[in-house]
Amino acid sequence: MFSEENGGSFDFERWNVHRSAGRYGRLLIGILFGVTTRRIGVTVSLLVAFSGMVDVYSNMARASSMMPEVELPLTPFELTAPVLGLLLVFRTNTAYERFNAGSDAVWEVTGRFSGDLG
Repeated sequence: MFSEENGGSFDFERWNVHRSAGRYGRLLIGILFGVTTRRIGVTVSLLVAFSGMVDVYSNMARASSMMPEVELPLTPFELTAPVLGLLLVFRTNTAYERFNAGSDAVWEVTGRFSGDLG
């Protein structure tokens, strides 16, 4: 959307395009057809299909006493939950460290220029 040939310039026309309410539609289309969606689309589709089959089987097993009801043990889920929590914390800390490094770099650059202005 903002990667045209005029680079980093952000003029009034581009600002009006950016602040319009129609940008949400453009962004939603970008999310649905973006690179990340294409990258994980097959995996998510397979997971949704498998979950749907499990739900259909569960409903059929509940309605019919001829089909055995399948139950999963909770232990694997209980063991992986703390690991996923730690993963989230470490990713958040890494992102925060990158933000701090970028913020420090920006303050260093602006500090150099502010000395030239005064």
